[in-house]
This record gives sequence, structure tokens and C-alpha cells, in this order.
Amino acid sequence: MSFKLITILKEWRITLMLLALIMSIFIINPRFETSGVMVTSVTSPASSYLSKGMIITNINGYDVANLTNYNEAVSNIKPGDQVIITYKEQGSFNQYITSTTYPFLAVEENNETKLGISVSSVPFSNLEFGLDLSGGTKVILKPESKVSDEELTNIVGILEQRLNIYGFKEIPINTVADLRGEQYIKIELPSSVSVENIEQLLESEGVFEARVGNTTVYTGEDILGVCLTGVDCVSRVTQSQGGYVFEFSLTVSEKGAEQFANKTGGLSSVNSMSDCYLNESIAFFLDGELLDNSELKISCNLKGVPERSPVIRGGAETLDEARDRMKSLKSMLQSQNLPVKLNIESIEVISPKLGQEFLQNILVVFLLSIISVDLMISIRYRSLRIAIPIIFVTLSEILITLGAATIFKWTFDLASIAGLIASVGTGVDDQIVITDEVLSRQKTEEFSFKDKIKRAFFIVFATFTISIAVMLPLIWAGAGILRGFAITTIIAISVGVFITRPAYARILELIVKRD
Repeated sequence: MSFKLITILKEWRITLMLLALIMSIFIINPRFETSGVMVTSVTSPASSYLSKGMIITNINGYDVANLTNYNEAVSNIKPGDQVIITYKEQGSFNQYITSTTYPFLAVEENNETKLGISVSSVPFSNLEFGLDLSGGTKVILKPESKVSDEELTNIVGILEQRLNIYGFKEIPINTVADLRGEQYIKIELPSSVSVENIEQLLESEGVFEARVGNTTVYTGEDILGVCLTGVDCVSRVTQSQGGYVFEFSLTVSEKGAEQFANKTGGLSSVNSMSDCYLNESIAFFLDGELLDNSELKISCNLKGVPERSPVIRGGAETLDEARDRMKSLKSMLQSQNLPVKLNIESIEVISPKLGQEFLQNILVVFLLSIISVDLMISIRYRSLRIAIPIIFVTLSEILITLGAATIFKWTFDLASIAGLIASVGTGVDDQIVITDEVLSRQKTEEFSFKDKIKRAFFIVFATFTISIAVMLPLIWAGAGILRGFAITTIIAISVGVFITRPAYARILELIVKRD
């Protein structure tokens, strides 16, 4: 038995497949322990102590096994509280090392406690799953008018900047196009994000104006800075009659300040009891629309004064809405104006629970399919010595494909899974072609074994070429909706033709020669 194993391992085609299989398993890195939460992004004040990929297991003595535990632990922390976090990070050979951070202080931002940590559930492997399987929201945006590739890239950069400022780090934003040349922008938001809260952030051009009467005194080009923290500047949300009001200050250019001074210098004063105001108010507009509760009276003390720190004001019915609108407005004011208005073409929302059910159902169906194929092959050839290698090579092909996808950071969605299943069918079909070609001519001397393999591989390569030709157009079809199916199929059939099919042919040759 050991001699046969050594003989098989000496075959470079088989050895190549086994090495690729082992490397793929190592790259996929299946995790059987998924307790804790994984850090997806980190900013101040935690940025000096944690980094992306670490797994948090304890916060201030509270054990953290999942997102619910994490949220409960964080809810007990107030601004100024000391925070100590226990975490695990991956060391050599996929081993995890447990450590504890030095104490750091939580801070306050926009009336909320901030640790500067974004987390997600610990994945069971390094495979990246799309929203179809992990849950979330997919938003497709379309420019209102035709834009160049350079402008489209600029739009993506502006959206990334807005979302980063808003607090969402590393949100996938991609440009896609269909076969008609229509341009789209695809944004994948985690399930924790409500599209309604950031709809204006995505669609708005971000053209800002501050008007005194009918005269524009500040524009977006005049804004040099926006108050974010409320330290040494204004940034707050307060309750008012009928709702909540947010306020935050800006730093504007000298040119904008002079425009304000020139306009207010010609206004008259109006005394109201002990207060004195100018006869015209300042109001703030975004894309030509007046912001709610934004109209403010101007104190007489500011008449003719080049004010460089105006305070923006707005309102909403609830505290959360006020906070979201303030963050959205801050994000737009700190980023550039969009060169063209964007329209939301479609919104697809999938709950995390539904995504998990999809994945579980797919795995069950996949295993049942493998078992069914194994039974059919066993019945067809009446030999486990042929059926087992076919199934082993098929499973190896799947794992090697998953490993290759992990290296390229490819995201698996339902379309990708469909492509993988389709390629498995093609792979089994190719192996049956090779087997039939060899066994059907086994008793004749008309063709040598190599000739039989060549004839079989002619069919295999013909199928491979046709499949590639069919898949390539699908990469761009339907605004990229079928891209996952096409690319996964191309990767899988390439792995099969160049790695697993040659290995199977050599295994079959050894089996036939032994008989």
C-alpha cells in the first residue's frame, strides 16, 4: 500500500493537485471557533490599540461572544470611561494569540459615546460572501446624464469620502456597465445601515449655499472645515418644541467672510425687547432646497463683520433622524460636489438571517448532489476504484477554486455559487468523457493509452474554449449582475482543465495499468 502511495505521489500532475489542495485549505482557513466579534475598521481613540482583523472577546469584564454581547457591553460605556479590551489576533500557522489592550478613554462625538471601532460577526473562513448570503443592502445608482470614465471614477471617490466621513469605512463601491454602455455605481451596505438614513447622501449633488435674503454669501467652495467633535467648536443636537435641532459650525474662507460682511453691512437693525437683530435672516440651502429649521436671525453684533465661523442649523422629528441628517450634511460639506446628480435605480435588501438560510440550504443541496453523483458513477462503472477518484478530484477542484477566489478577494454571492455548481457539473462530465474514452478502447490495440487521453482532452479543451467564449460577455451583461456567475465559472473550469483533469487522467492510467 505504501509503495502504491509513493508511486502516485511521484507523479507531478497528482502532486501539483495535492499541493494546490493543501494550499487552498490553508488559504481558506476554516474556523471552527467563531466566538467574539471581528474588528472591520478602527479609528481614534482605539486606533493605537486595535487593528483590522482582531477578534474582540471581552470589554471591561463583559464576555463578548457575538454582536449582541458587544452592543450590550458598549452601551454601558460613557464618554470619559476607561476601556480595556481583550482580543485575539492570528499568529503563525493560523494560531491565535490572546492579548489585552492598555486602558484608553472613550470620547464623545455628536452626543454619542465613541470608541472608534466597527465590528462584525467572526466569519467561519476567509471566504468573502456577498450580500445575498451575509445580509445587507445593495444599491444601484445611475448618473442622470452621460459621464466620462474619469468623471465616474471621481464620483466613486466622492461617495467613498462621504461614506467614510459619515462613519462607514471600507464600503464596497464599484462601477459597472451593461452591454449597451449604460453606466452604474453599485454600493454594498452592511445590514446595520438603513438606506433611508443615507439616501440623500448618495443622491445629492451637495451644492451648498448660505443666503442672507436673496443674496448668496457662502458656497461649498468657501468651506475650509467642518466641526466634527464639538471640542473648541459647535456640534450638538438639542431638543426643541416639536422635535430636535442640530447645530454645527463651519470655518469659511476670507472671501466668503467678506461677502457676508458686505451684505450685512447694508442691513438695518430691528430691536426686539432686549435683543437686536438685522432685518434679514441667514438660511442654508442644499441643492436649492431649504434645510428644515435652518433659517436663523442675525445678531446686530455681526453687522458688517467678516464672520468666518457661521453655525449651520437644521432639524428633525426624532433624535436619531437629527443625528443622521447632521452627519449626512457634514459629510457632503466636507466632500466635493458631485459633477452630476445620481438616481437610485434599485435597492435590494436581504436580512442576515435570510442570508444564512440561503447558505445552509445551498450547502445541503450541494452535499446531496455530490452523494447522488457518486451513486450514479458507482452504478455506471460498477467500480469504486473509478468512482472514488472522480469524487475526490471533484471536491479538490471545488476547494482549489475557493482558494483561488480567496487569493483574489473575490466575493461569493448566489450567482457565484451557481457558477461553481455549473462548473462542477462540467468537471464531472469531462472526467466521464476521459473515463469512457479510455475504458471503451481498453481492449483494443488500435490506440495507445496516450492517444486515448489525447482524444479525450481534445473534447475537454473544446468544451473549455466554448465555455470561456460564452462566459466572457456575461461579465458585462445586466450591469454586472451575472459577473459572479461568469468569473467563478471561468476560474473553476480553468482549475479543472489545467490542474485536476490532468491529475485524474494520470490516476486513471495507473488504475487501468494495474488491471
